[in-house]
Amino acid sequence: SITTLLFSFRILKISVMHSSLFFGFFFSLLILFFIRNCYGLENDCDVNEPHMHEIKYTEQTPREISEKVLQHGNYLKKQRKLSQWNQYCNDFPTKLRFNDDGTFKIAIFTDLHYGEGENEAWGSEQDTNSTMVMKSVLHVENPDFIVFDGDQITGNNIYFNATTYMNEVYQPAIQHCVKWSLLFGNHDDLSSGPGETRSDLMAFDQTYDLSYSRAGPKNLTGVSNYYLELYDNVEIENEIPKAIFYYFDSGGGKEQSGYIFPDQVEWYKSVSTYITKKYNQVIYSIAFFHIPLQEYIPAYSEKNTCVGYKNESVAYQTKNTGLFQAFLDQTDVKAMFCGHNHRNDYCCDYKGLYTCYGRHTGYGGYGDHNPELQGSRMIELYKNNQTNTIDFNTWIRVQNGSISNLPTNQ
Repeated sequence: SITTLLFSFRILKISVMHSSLFFGFFFSLLILFFIRNCYGLENDCDVNEPHMHEIKYTEQTPREISEKVLQHGNYLKKQRKLSQWNQYCNDFPTKLRFNDDGTFKIAIFTDLHYGEGENEAWGSEQDTNSTMVMKSVLHVENPDFIVFDGDQITGNNIYFNATTYMNEVYQPAIQHCVKWSLLFGNHDDLSSGPGETRSDLMAFDQTYDLSYSRAGPKNLTGVSNYYLELYDNVEIENEIPKAIFYYFDSGGGKEQSGYIFPDQVEWYKSVSTYITKKYNQVIYSIAFFHIPLQEYIPAYSEKNTCVGYKNESVAYQTKNTGLFQAFLDQTDVKAMFCGHNHRNDYCCDYKGLYTCYGRHTGYGGYGDHNPELQGSRMIELYKNNQTNTIDFNTWIRVQNGSISNLPTNQ
């Protein structure tokens, strides 16, 4: 505008006449900007450019479900029932259970970013490559369960057909008959068309027989806040779960700012306390969310035992509302897993809790893409019947079938 140009001209004039004053003022602004954006977090000031997008937050999480979304989901469900898939993939127990050998294997698929190039030739090729990554991991690992850990789609590039892309995301799991759960990232709810809110996408997900996802309590911030129970391999009367999986909606889209809100933390504490009292014991638990907690920074920088790469600054949640401390206080959660940073995959032992990234699964999103990089963080829970304890192993399986050789930082 003319006003802006005049203002810029005046600044330029002043800078020429008083260059020392101008550069002193400019340098002061830089220092203030640095302080403002680093949040005082252990020298890990993050520009966050790949993660920034202009959004308008709604005042609260939309809960109404679009009829079009349900119609599409039910139509696809009928098609699946008519297919050969239904003959081989319809006999699943209601509860998640350990295998007879005492293990339970999880594949984390994170940051798939389907639909990023919706109207471009490279877009469909990119999505096809992401599908090939998942198929490769599922073929080699044969997991019991999948966690879709957010940014399944690049919603801000999608118009009116987010559920079509979500259906594409699920195909490898369907073809391999693997159960799954999901949570949302900061790109999933950014589609322009109607019926593509977090609530819509969760309702669509729940039309699939293999989905164990849940829409969390309506009075909570976010949608993908829930927990699942993992039981022993043999069903008994009054059985007690062997492990709990907690899911948290870390927002970042147009419906929620990019952090886990205090009411979500209180919900976890309430559920954890209830479960401990109900079963008269602390149940081994792990947690999943998309955007890393701020504690992921000192976990790596304070010379803790870490395995994996830190190739970019941590794009952490914008507020620390005490979830990590709640995990410590409740003593049940032993490990947490996130995505969001495409170039990080480290896993650190920090204050007795494991702070772990997944591995960038998709060919969408920023970062390098090739069969030696794209893959999945694998988690294998195992039980020790002699000590009646649960523990886990973890590794990265990549598209070419190999296990990624990760460095150790101590």
